[in-house]
Amino acid sequence: MTSAARLEEIESLRHLIAELRSKEEEHKLIEIALETAHNRLLASEEMLRTLITNIPGAIYRCAQDEDATMEYLSDAIEGIVGYPASDFLQNRVRSFASVIHPQDRTLEANLVRQALAERKPYILEYRLVHASGAIRWVYEKGQGIFAADGTLQWLDGVIFDITERKNLEEQLRQAQKLEAVGRLAGGIAHDFNNLLTPILGYAEMLLRALPEQYPNRWMLAQIREASKRGADLVRQLLAFGRHQLVVPQVLDLNEQLSSSERLFNRILGEDIEVQIRREAKPAWVKLDPTNMHQIIMNLAVNARDAMPHGGRLTLSVTILTEDLPLVISSRGELPNWYVRLSVSDTGHGIDPEILPRIFEPFFTTKEVGKGTGLGLSVVDGLIKQAGGHITVQSELNQGTTFSVYFPLVDAPSEAGPVSSVDHEWPHGTETILLVEDDPAVRQFSTLFLERLGYTVLTARDGQEALSVVAHHHGPLNLVVTDVVMPKLSGPGLAHRLRIQNPGLKILFASGYPATNLEPHAIPIESRFFIAKPYTTEDLALRICQILREG
Repeated sequence: MTSAARLEEIESLRHLIAELRSKEEEHKLIEIALETAHNRLLASEEMLRTLITNIPGAIYRCAQDEDATMEYLSDAIEGIVGYPASDFLQNRVRSFASVIHPQDRTLEANLVRQALAERKPYILEYRLVHASGAIRWVYEKGQGIFAADGTLQWLDGVIFDITERKNLEEQLRQAQKLEAVGRLAGGIAHDFNNLLTPILGYAEMLLRALPEQYPNRWMLAQIREASKRGADLVRQLLAFGRHQLVVPQVLDLNEQLSSSERLFNRILGEDIEVQIRREAKPAWVKLDPTNMHQIIMNLAVNARDAMPHGGRLTLSVTILTEDLPLVISSRGELPNWYVRLSVSDTGHGIDPEILPRIFEPFFTTKEVGKGTGLGLSVVDGLIKQAGGHITVQSELNQGTTFSVYFPLVDAPSEAGPVSSVDHEWPHGTETILLVEDDPAVRQFSTLFLERLGYTVLTARDGQEALSVVAHHHGPLNLVVTDVVMPKLSGPGLAHRLRIQNPGLKILFASGYPATNLEPHAIPIESRFFIAKPYTTEDLALRICQILREG
């Protein structure tokens, strides 16, 4: 081999080695690029997994078939329906359609089908049935994925649990209903109470005037009782709307239970047996009568709901002087004697996990639309307002007992409710200014007070009352004035009169609910306020009490 040939061969080998080295470096670069791409893919998968995990909803990919067969479903679905996601993949254990509420399946399927036909995303709200049997509301948004030729391949979407939002919406609706009822009640309460005041008053005056043997005297008694029931109805309507006047009175809990008893059959139904056990002697407590009625009825209705297939409701009154529950005695310095109202049912009981929450406002275990979550929270508030306490004991499938404890108070000065027909009204000779814008109430009250011996000056409103006082030269011992009046209100009149006569005694009267009286800042819980419709006895005793105070 010549030197030239050898040199050529060496040069060729050099080029080959250089090319091999270049290929090796290229392979290394490819390996680095592949490793980098793999790491990026892993990071991307991890980011996607993290996003899916942290999204407060369940992500899915499913086929468009009758069972909505899941190709993919994130683990978040378990928090919504109580079943693991693996149960639904390829319908391994159950189909997703099987957990949709039976009443919502057809509508849900039709809405999805319509959206796919229009090539639009679909947005749905419907109910799912949780593994525990509870109903969960969900919001679903998804869309169909189509191939280039228009063939539907699958559906992608996300499902969010909106049960809490639905509950809040329902609670808002219920609160709005209560407010509407309150406004309605407030609108009619004033006029209705003004109508009842002379009806009740004249009936009582005629009952006093007619002899016992008068043939139709019983009709007047019926008018009087119907008027009282009408007044009670207005108070209960105002209580339902949270607008009632709260005027605590000394009540016998036995009698309050008896007065509510006639409503039980109508409200509870014939499949619930009601047993009532009363104390042998009066059980005196201090509470607004309407609030007491509301406590009894709310607890009774709550018991009814726990017995959908019937059962037994037991209400009992007991005077306790010892062995009070620890939860009562541990609350500090409290009266030694209590009156206990127990309300027991034979219903399904309360789950121990939710028992601590039952008095929370808006908490309810009922389906959306079937409960406000207000009943027990209102009861708890009314009881605490009266200085009482409520406890609950419950066992699943054994029943529940609510125990309400009120401080036992002294008996009222009278031995019991006294009928104005059977007892003498207190009389007087003082001068009273009666300020009332309703003609019928003004006429009745004037006639009644004059029959008691008082000298009565009258005015239609506060402005006219100032004129009457300016032209009156004798003594003025008391002003009985309506609160809400045109031109000048009762409190405004009181302020003007007391500038010249600081010690002037004033009795306010009104048929308006509490919310209408709040801006006037009158003492509705004191002896200087009387609510319409008032009885002749109430008016006579209140005036006598104020005048005799000196």
